[in-house]
Amino acid sequence: MRFGFRPANILPAALILGLSVLAFGCSQRESVFADGATEAEGIAEARRLYDEAASYLNRIDEGPYSYAYIQFYWLNALGNLERILRVYDTTPTAAALRDGTLRAGPFDLEYFRDRVLPRLEEKRTYAVDDASCAVFLYNRDPMRFDETRRRAMEAIVEVLARRARWGEAFDFPVLDSDLPRRNDAIFRVAARQGSDDIVEQMLLAAEEDPARLIALNAMLGEAHALRGVPREEIAAFLDEHPEDAVKLGVLNGMVLREIEIQRAAALRRTIDPETGINTPHFSVLRPEVRDDVAAVARTFFPAGNSQSDQLLAFYGAALGARPQPAAAAELHAAYVEHLGVLERFDEVQTHIVSLAGERRTAAEFKAIEAFAFAGRKDLAEAQQATLVAREPGQADRIALALFRGEVNSPWVQFDTRPATLSSLSIEDPLILAEAIMTWSLAPNQRPRGAAPWDAVVLRYLPGWQNLPLPESEEVGNASRDVAPFR
Repeated sequence: MRFGFRPANILPAALILGLSVLAFGCSQRESVFADGATEAEGIAEARRLYDEAASYLNRIDEGPYSYAYIQFYWLNALGNLERILRVYDTTPTAAALRDGTLRAGPFDLEYFRDRVLPRLEEKRTYAVDDASCAVFLYNRDPMRFDETRRRAMEAIVEVLARRARWGEAFDFPVLDSDLPRRNDAIFRVAARQGSDDIVEQMLLAAEEDPARLIALNAMLGEAHALRGVPREEIAAFLDEHPEDAVKLGVLNGMVLREIEIQRAAALRRTIDPETGINTPHFSVLRPEVRDDVAAVARTFFPAGNSQSDQLLAFYGAALGARPQPAAAAELHAAYVEHLGVLERFDEVQTHIVSLAGERRTAAEFKAIEAFAFAGRKDLAEAQQATLVAREPGQADRIALALFRGEVNSPWVQFDTRPATLSSLSIEDPLILAEAIMTWSLAPNQRPRGAAPWDAVVLRYLPGWQNLPLPESEEVGNASRDVAPFR
C-alpha cells in the first residue's frame, strides 16, 4: 500500500497551522497588564522589580549607611513591591508575595510596610542633627525625673536658644516644677547674646511675680557685665534694680569676665578687640573694659555679704590663690583648673593628694578636664582610671569631664568622625546627650566624614525585631509619604 499526501489535503492543514501560529503570536503580543506589557514581559518585569527590592533590603542596612540613605532605598523597594501587586498582580511573583512565599528581603511584607518603615522614619528624624539626637537620648526614659535628666534638659535648651530656635526651646516639655530651670536656661542665653526681644518678652511675663523678676534681672546684670556694657550703664541698671541678688549677678559676671581676660594674658593669647574671648557658654566682649572685682564687691556690700565673699574666694582660687583644705569643693576645683591651664601638672597632683572626701573628688574631676584641655590626654586618662576605681558609680560623668576638656581645648584640634560620639565610654543616654550638647557649643570640634548621629541612634535603638505598630495611622502614613517615587 502506498502512503502519501494529496495536494488538496495539504493546503487546509498548512492554512490551519499558519492561522494557529498567528493567533499564538498575537496572543503573546497582546497587552494583559495595565502598563501595556505582555504576559511574558510582565512576568519578567515583576521578577526584576522583586530582585531589585530584595537587593536593597538585604544589602543596605543600619551600621554602614545613614538612616536617610537607607530610607531612600527601602522606600524604593516598597515602591517596587507595591507596583508588582498593583500592576503585575497575576504574575507568579505577585502570587508568591501575597501568600508569603516571597518576603520583603528579611521581612514579611506587611511587617515591613506597617512597622519597619515607621521605625525607620523615627530613626531618620532622630539623626537629623545634634539637637535631634540629644532629644532622642533625653526621651529614652520619659518617666525618669532626676538631676541628670534636668542637666540634659538645660544643655539641650541652651543649644536651641543659642541657635535662635526660641519656639522649640520654649516648647520643650518639662514638669511644672522644672519650668523655672528651663526658662532660666533660655533667658541666660538671650541676655548673654543680646537678644533683647526675648529678654523683654520674658521680663514682661514675670511682672506679676516679684521674686521671679529679681532672678531674671540678676541674670541680666551678669550678662551686662560679661558683655562689657559700659559700667555707667550698669550703675544706672542697679539704681533701677538695687536688690542684693542683682548686685551679686553683676559681680558674678565681672568675676567670670576677669578670669578669662587674666588667663588669656597669662597664656599670652591675642584677644581680638572685635570678637573678644569666646567660651562655650558666653563671650567676653569689649576686652578693654576691666574691673577691680574686690573694689566692686566692697562698693556693692560695704557691710559685707557672705555670697559676695564666696565669689571673691572663687575668683582668687581661679587665679592662683591656693584655698585652705577646709574650703568649699568648688574652690579647690577652680584652683586645680588654674594650675592645669598654666600646665603646672605636678602641682595639680600635689594638691589633689592633700585633699579628702568631696573636695578631693571635685579636684580630680577638674584635673581630668584640665589635663585634657591642655592636650595631655595621657594624664587625663590616668587620672580618670584612678577616680573611676574609687567612684565607679560616676564613671559616665568622669568620662564626660575628659570629653569636655578635649573638645574645648584650644591647643589640640578635636576631630569628630562618624563613630566618635557613639563610642564614648558613657552608658547613660542622658549624660551622652549632655556630651553631645557640650560638643555643639565647643569651639574645637571639627567634623570629619559623615555626621555622627546615625551611629548614636544605632547604639541606643538598634534593629528591627518585634516592633510595635505606630502610635497612629497618621504616623504610619508619614513614614511612606516621603517616598522618592511611588
